Amino acid sequence: MDQVTIYVILAATLVLFLWGRWRYDLVAVMALLAVALTGLVSPREAFTGFGHPAVITVAAVLIVSQGLASVGIVDRITSWLSAAGERFLLQVLLLIGLTGLLSGFVNDIGALGLMMPVAIRLARENKRSPSTILMPLAFSSILGGLITGIGTPPNIYISAFRAEEVGEAFRILDFLPVGAPLLIAGVLFVSLIGRRLLPQRTGIAGTSAIHLIEDYLTELIVPQASALVGQRIDDVFAEFEGRVVILGIGQEKRGFRLPSGGEVLRAGDILIVEVGTGELEKLVRAKGFELAGKGDIEEELLEWRGAVFLEAVILPEATIVGRNVRDLNLRSRYRLNLLGISRQGQPIHDRLRDVEFKPGDVLLLQGRIETVNQAAAELGVLLLQENRLRLSRPRRAGIGLAIFGFAISASMLGWTEPAIAFSMAAVLMMLTGILTLPEAYRSINWPVILLLGAMIPVGKAFEATGASQSLGQLLAEVGQYGPAVTVAVVMVSTMLLSNVINKSAATVLMAPLALAVAQGIGASPDPLLMAVAVGASSAFLTPIGHHCNTVVMGPGGYHFGDYWRMGLPTSLIVLAITVPLIVLVWWP
Repeated sequence: MDQVTIYVILAATLVLFLWGRWRYDLVAVMALLAVALTGLVSPREAFTGFGHPAVITVAAVLIVSQGLASVGIVDRITSWLSAAGERFLLQVLLLIGLTGLLSGFVNDIGALGLMMPVAIRLARENKRSPSTILMPLAFSSILGGLITGIGTPPNIYISAFRAEEVGEAFRILDFLPVGAPLLIAGVLFVSLIGRRLLPQRTGIAGTSAIHLIEDYLTELIVPQASALVGQRIDDVFAEFEGRVVILGIGQEKRGFRLPSGGEVLRAGDILIVEVGTGELEKLVRAKGFELAGKGDIEEELLEWRGAVFLEAVILPEATIVGRNVRDLNLRSRYRLNLLGISRQGQPIHDRLRDVEFKPGDVLLLQGRIETVNQAAAELGVLLLQENRLRLSRPRRAGIGLAIFGFAISASMLGWTEPAIAFSMAAVLMMLTGILTLPEAYRSINWPVILLLGAMIPVGKAFEATGASQSLGQLLAEVGQYGPAVTVAVVMVSTMLLSNVINKSAATVLMAPLALAVAQGIGASPDPLLMAVAVGASSAFLTPIGHHCNTVVMGPGGYHFGDYWRMGLPTSLIVLAITVPLIVLVWWP
């Protein structure tokens, strides 16, 4: 009966993951409560997943990754691109290769986020579509996570799972014999061949953002002796809230500035506003502004006195997902103006204030450079500008590298467990001033932490009820066809699952199954656990299978079906390289 119950719970969980109505972390908590309420795990065991070494390690690695980024180490790495001169193909190869290498030691989304602005600049300078670079960059970041035991949450969990079941965890570099050849082959393929399979689409990152909103920019003049003189801006535009965005205010030959809502209008003031044609006519007629010009404002006009014009992509776990402009109070809270939203490369202007934000949407923002980084972190968006928006601490670069080296060495040499080593490193990052405590908290991907913490007891229930063993016995039948077929079946199953649900959830569900298959055929679990680790991180077929794929969708202007063009051959290459390597290295 318990096996039937866990099968029903898992089936319902997978359906909810696929449906997408509720985010995966909420679905995971629902699954946890289900196994607790049905008695498959005891109340005492229900929340032990949140103290699991894999969960602690993932959180600590995310903090350490952010610390390395904040001291400017990544900026120095990207400067190596200048050595390639103006040879576009070599620049692309270096950029994609560096992204993959970096992803092996820092969070894959973090590596992608740091390199995306460089890729966008490279595309613009060479008059190429970003769609031919951004997806290869995302795939490289995914593949790079496979080269070390800390590169991606599936590797971290599989290592901890092995420690529980076998008595010894995988070491950090145990993933290298399979991951390194896979990364090299993947980088060469996506750089030289794969990117040519992609459509030449112009996402919002491929065009100067001002061109996407220039038809909506207007200069309004406050006439002499107008009733507007002496009125507060908030009062004048109250009835047009959410439909008119004030980008700047100033007077002839005196420059412009970002206005505050309480500022008083003076005769001769010029306001630069973003407004639709229909609302513009109502505004001029109702308030008595004079119309100076429309659609002819240069981009430089929007960058004055510390103000910047920028683009940002919404990350999958962003706090603003599912909310709209009216909910956020961007202007009063962050002094940001939202100028436009683009979804899959297509600008959205109609009733902007009512548009619900989705992962991958690209926002056109205007704000002050000193508040942009904090706002981006709190909102959960990734800025598509380069180094001028990243506040680095270069003098602490040596300290940051030393702390990271200590954590790696302590884990590799067996001085302590990775959870302890990287937790110590995270604390040292804060004690040395590399990160502040709020920055450390913001660097943690809390939905993934919640997902792992909730799904680990579910996975244990799957194993404890004997359900994984029963299913594993059925899959063990493929063992008669040899090690390669067995590894391939486990890996393909995991890859298909990870393309439609979160990779961490796929890992938690497939690890007990792989162990049961190994027991069924009397083999070591190591090759099959490695197959799960690689398969869980090889989600190349859909934009929802991996967060890196989601992040580049808007800036690259990709459609859902575009991921098959390069994703399918990439998946086949992963299979062709990984299966024989796992058999060679790990099958006894």
